[in-house]
Amino acid sequence: MRAKSAVALVIYLLMTPIFAADCESRLSQSEVDYGQLHRGAFPDQPLGQHWVNLDTHRLTLTVICQTPTPIKLRFNGTSAGPNVFRLGQQGQFSLRISDAVIDGSAAMLTRDTEPQPRAEQLFDAAQTIQSQRARHFTAQIDVQAQLDTRQLRIHDETLFEAAGTFELLHD
Repeated sequence: MRAKSAVALVIYLLMTPIFAADCESRLSQSEVDYGQLHRGAFPDQPLGQHWVNLDTHRLTLTVICQTPTPIKLRFNGTSAGPNVFRLGQQGQFSLRISDAVIDGSAAMLTRDTEPQPRAEQLFDAAQTIQSQRARHFTAQIDVQAQLDTRQLRIHDETLFEAAGTFELLHD
């Protein structure tokens, strides 16, 4: 009898304020747990397509400051390429920030490599995403995980993990 193979995916995300200003920051969840996925959960991919997208998980990022402070964020994780981070050996995940609200009004976001403001941005290793000064900042963070189906020939339960921290920076 052949054992069923299972994959458990967990992404740990932490919020770390990295400055002395009087701001408090938090994420609605510090862990994204995809639970156990069995081999049958991964449909056959069309020829040439090897990545399968898993459900998107949405988190809320909140920053509250005593005085208006420039909001500047960076995500520190193991890069797997442009705009993606490593998830175990057979996966990757991306982080999209959107729906930013500053002091009650919709806000635009910029990446340090793209001066044009946008309503949403993807995090990339060692780059920052910023907005204007705020006392109260909220945004949605969408976590999208992908697995390389060519590498999922597993026979026992296997845990795929990734860890990273959001940093709130000061100029």
